[in-house]
Amino acid sequence: MKINFNQEIKKDDGTSIVSETKSFQMVEKDGEFTSEPTNTYKKNTILADVCSDALRTNVIKVDVDETMMRFNLHNKIKEGGEVLLSKDELISLKDLVNNKYDLMMAGKILVMLGEK
Repeated sequence: MKINFNQEIKKDDGTSIVSETKSFQMVEKDGEFTSEPTNTYKKNTILADVCSDALRTNVIKVDVDETMMRFNLHNKIKEGGEVLLSKDELISLKDLVNNKYDLMMAGKILVMLGEK
């Protein structure tokens, strides 16, 4: 099934969801490296953002096959655009999204992934 991962996810009132990415940057100070937190913001959230996050976020350790499936699927969708997914990829992605997000967010994402 082809999915357009550039679809914007909006709040119930139709406004954009600002997304925040937290990371760390290594900075050299006085010859020593320290880790400093950095936050980046996007003015909207697209389907590729939330699906990539669901693929990367994991609270339990999975086997090698599952890790590679998630890794390959993440690389396939991370840039957005129209992506052709196999039936198994789509099922896995829907399950991960459903387990990651609350009812309202998961429902919106699942509709974008073809659920009725």
